[in-house]
Amino acid sequence: MRRSFIKGCLSGGLILFLADQKLFAAKKTSQKKLLNIILPGGWDTALAVDPVTNAKMTSGNYEAIYRNRFGLHQVNGKSNLVVGEGLMDALPAFEKLPTCFVNGIFMEVSAHEIALNYMLSGVRSLSRSREYPSLAALAGSSNDFYPPHLVLGKMPPLGNTRASSPPLQSQNVSLLASMLKGPGSEWVKETNITVANELIKNLDSIGNSRLSAAQKNALSPWEKASKGVEALYARNLSSLVSYTPEIKERYLNSEDWQGPGTVAGAFLALKSGLCPYVTVTFAGEFDSHSNHIARHLPSLQQFAKTLSLLAEDLARTPDPDDATKTLAQTTLVVINSEFSRTPKFNAAAGTDHWQSSSAILMGAGVNDNTVLGATGLDAKSLGWISGTATTLSLNTALLPEHLVSAILASFGLTSSAYGLSTAPLQGAFV
Repeated sequence: MRRSFIKGCLSGGLILFLADQKLFAAKKTSQKKLLNIILPGGWDTALAVDPVTNAKMTSGNYEAIYRNRFGLHQVNGKSNLVVGEGLMDALPAFEKLPTCFVNGIFMEVSAHEIALNYMLSGVRSLSRSREYPSLAALAGSSNDFYPPHLVLGKMPPLGNTRASSPPLQSQNVSLLASMLKGPGSEWVKETNITVANELIKNLDSIGNSRLSAAQKNALSPWEKASKGVEALYARNLSSLVSYTPEIKERYLNSEDWQGPGTVAGAFLALKSGLCPYVTVTFAGEFDSHSNHIARHLPSLQQFAKTLSLLAEDLARTPDPDDATKTLAQTTLVVINSEFSRTPKFNAAAGTDHWQSSSAILMGAGVNDNTVLGATGLDAKSLGWISGTATTLSLNTALLPEHLVSAILASFGLTSSAYGLSTAPLQGAFV
């Protein structure tokens, strides 16, 4: 009865996965936090972190519009960090937080789901039915915090953490805030919920007294999960993650389910102490197979503006677990996409999937003013050995596995425990 009651009273549109975990009671943690922002669909890195240089332009591998219309923009005080037109509005963010660009990540696959799983987990699979856990899911599964992982927007790959350390997931911030109030709805008074909860506890107690030891053991995962949910409700976090008119105005008057709104929700979750590991899908028209510039560029520019707002908020907000530090000092922000876009337009003036990608690392522990990896005049990935670009080969390719291994190592996690055998990318972290 208790199970059906809690499941039936959860707010619509929000999924709370309940399964066996190591410990469900909320507790403070000094471990570094992770915010993974995904730009789904593949991004035009020539407009972002791997901007087109004159040498590439004169090679004729890019459309002339990149040379004639778009310029390069250097981050103030950071000579190595140069961005394209799409991230011009993110210059304040890169100036404020330690930043590293990783370019030329070689992607052998171009199907969205498979490539995204590869980019986020570092593990290759050519099967759509088999997935491996993403960065935030891996980080969340390594600790005893509840919830172990928070997702705003589309669910990232979870792999075996789907059962061992399932996340809390919502499509928008308002639904998340509603869920944190506890079970019930507008037509159910709080007093009735209290009475119902007490009745259910009494019935459970009577029922449990009649169970065998084997039956009690079988129900123990549910009991742990139930206690975790109750502890979450008791923390009274709903008002702290509320998408107020002030927050909406600050984040570009975006609805809470849109890109800027979900990033704002991630910030509120970190600020409130709800969860140290957060994944956000920044919705936009990045997968622009037609009319590329008119569709892709505005999405990238909106993301750039949002990123600057996020960096400012992280830099001025105390970490809820350590008031002597700001969230900017304790949070690693990872921004990535499953691949990049072709340098030439197709017949519909759009771009298609390209066999490379890039990532941005910002914040806690990042080696500032650093660019790792490279692409050649043809916009394809080059090899990367000991900090130097070289000919691409099986042994020199910079792979998602290198990057994921480096990020896991920065959290003190052994990448080999997750099936990664490649050495971490060197130079991304201090």
